[in-house]
Amino acid sequence: MSESKQLTINMLANLSYMAINYFITFFLTSYIVSNISGEAYGFIGLCNNIINYATLLTVSLNSVAGRFITIEIHKGNSKKANEYFSSTLAANIILAIIIIVIILPISINLDSIFKIPDNLIIDVKRLFIITSFNLIVSVFSTVFTVSTFITNKLYLSSIANLFGIIIRASVLYVFFNTLLPNITYVGLASLIGTLIVWGINILYSKKLCPYLSLKKTDILFKRTKELFVSGIWSTVTKLSQILSDGMDLLFSNLWIGSYAMGQLSIAYTLPTFVSQFLSMIINLFSPKLTENYAKNNIEIIINELHLNMKMTGFFGNVVFFGITFMGKDFFKLWVPDANLNLVFSLALIASSSVLVSSVCSPLSNVFLLVNKLKVNSLIWLIAGIFDAGIVVLLVNFTQLGVYAVAGVSKFVAIIIYLSFWPLYTSKYLKVKSTIFYRLIIRYAFVSIVMGIVLGITKQFFLLSENWGDFLTQSITLGIVGIVINYFLFLEHDDRVYLKNVIMKRLKK
Repeated sequence: MSESKQLTINMLANLSYMAINYFITFFLTSYIVSNISGEAYGFIGLCNNIINYATLLTVSLNSVAGRFITIEIHKGNSKKANEYFSSTLAANIILAIIIIVIILPISINLDSIFKIPDNLIIDVKRLFIITSFNLIVSVFSTVFTVSTFITNKLYLSSIANLFGIIIRASVLYVFFNTLLPNITYVGLASLIGTLIVWGINILYSKKLCPYLSLKKTDILFKRTKELFVSGIWSTVTKLSQILSDGMDLLFSNLWIGSYAMGQLSIAYTLPTFVSQFLSMIINLFSPKLTENYAKNNIEIIINELHLNMKMTGFFGNVVFFGITFMGKDFFKLWVPDANLNLVFSLALIASSSVLVSSVCSPLSNVFLLVNKLKVNSLIWLIAGIFDAGIVVLLVNFTQLGVYAVAGVSKFVAIIIYLSFWPLYTSKYLKVKSTIFYRLIIRYAFVSIVMGIVLGITKQFFLLSENWGDFLTQSITLGIVGIVINYFLFLEHDDRVYLKNVIMKRLKK
């Protein structure tokens, strides 16, 4: 199968998975806000965030295991690759036990730590415990996903995730249509889906990479140590992300209240979707980048990064201005019981960093690619500590409240995206420091033009009174934005390539 065809299949499979995931979240959020409360929905996000903190224990190994295994396979060192595989799996078993020991006492005393309405205490505790076990299953299953990465068949992982999310949707449908509304079902459905995906990934691993299996003789402390030393900076980066924006719901709960936390959780839904979509596109390029780095094809890597930046940027500014001009209409139709102005303002603040990260995020692949995570991790750690400190001060000594929680981290992130990432990735690849700025400046210019054009276009629309009006207006603005990007952001060679791909698909 050709590389372009693999990339197309991978993207379509990922898009299908994400579309269903968004569909579930769309109806689930509206249902919970309307039938339980916005506060209840906020605790779903809070539980996920708290459990996400526990991944600090596992990220050192799992963040770099795929890279080490893949590079050894492409070098023909299958024995060494299996040593990494077996050592990672054995270490994850130990880490899972440690997570259980840490999580259980917290779950028992959850209502003493956080502000939880009396009518939600039992449900939130149950949700927290179930979400914890979901994390443990994920820890076990992570290393098995490397088989589709090595073979660049990421669409198989997407199919597994797709099947898992269909199971999750089915379970939620049965629960919410036969039992009283309860947020516990959300965690239980996710756990069942994760178990299904784990089983499928084990089958993939045996089929695609039969040479990778757990062998007692291949469990080596030196391999685990090597992964840990390399991945420790991924742990620092993860900690930085948690300090930066991963604690937003926690800060909101502790210092402002569960109501503000619920509104912030709703507001973050759209920006989170966009970030996940962009990450999906970025991850599609990872296998090929890793292979070319193993072969020292730096020029090809630069071309791949530029292409990746164009693809993510092509969607990023369209979505941002879609939220800017159609966001209030969307929230009004989607969650009419929420605080419309507050939710929309928070969503707009959260989306601001997405506008910039959409063109810069592909560069984040380089730090893992060249195994130079230290500086990147330290920069984000300093930023995270700064964010957390400023947020605490603003929340306690100003009237900004939840706006401070949402805004500080996004502002700092934008600065890092535009300065540190382009400069240091070019340094590590040993190319000109300005090699990525030309594309970033082009993107900024096109985004300004797009904002003006879409703002004028929006003036001809009336307020959306129903989903039909909303979809018609959104599609119209989307098409205008895509046309602007096609002619102004993409270069001549990009347009010719895209046109040829579309024509080939139409002929088929």
